[in-house]
Amino acid sequence: MIRAMMGVLAVLAAAVLPAAAAAVEIHAGWVHADLGLDGQGDGFTAGVGGTWPVGAGPFDVTATGEYVVKRGSQPLLVGNPDLGLVRSDAEVTLRCLQPAAFVGFNVPLGAVRPRLYAGASISIKLDETWDRTPGLTNRDYGYEDVDAAVHLGAQLRFRGRVFLDARYSHGLLEQVVDRDGDAAAAKESDPLTGAQLPEDGDTVSSYQLGVGVVF
Repeated sequence: MIRAMMGVLAVLAAAVLPAAAAAVEIHAGWVHADLGLDGQGDGFTAGVGGTWPVGAGPFDVTATGEYVVKRGSQPLLVGNPDLGLVRSDAEVTLRCLQPAAFVGFNVPLGAVRPRLYAGASISIKLDETWDRTPGLTNRDYGYEDVDAAVHLGAQLRFRGRVFLDARYSHGLLEQVVDRDGDAAAAKESDPLTGAQLPEDGDTVSSYQLGVGVVF
């Protein structure tokens, strides 16, 4: 799967790199992620890329490099030496590098130009941190180092310089890792905390809202 996704990105890049880039874009925004845990979380993204026109028609191709922070939370029981057995909302933060490529369709409407796009990316985990009460936990989860995802998005471009962006992203590879062999085989509630348990091998998805500038 990863080789296939990398092949798609390479083909798109090879198709447009010989031509001069029509524009350089920078963007940043808010990310609401579902990491397969009981609680979804908010993070952010920032990236830079280039856009190449495909002929004289309404299509273009964009290649970007993005830094994405995704968060989620899971209630756990923690045995703390000072506090005893306590319930702790463990928050995980995933920091990822995400090269991506998109094909866009531009709707010419004067000063305000809608753009629809779809694409794919490889997400490389740079860091994974858990924030919770110190101590031994009743469950232990983690995440794989590499993911592949598909994206669907829409933009509003104002006079070709500033744009608003909305995107849905869905991961294709199994991400949730059961480190102690106690993850749920299917979505179910934890009888000790009442929280929904992650499913071993669950995927990651997210919504993204942002703003960008074209140079």
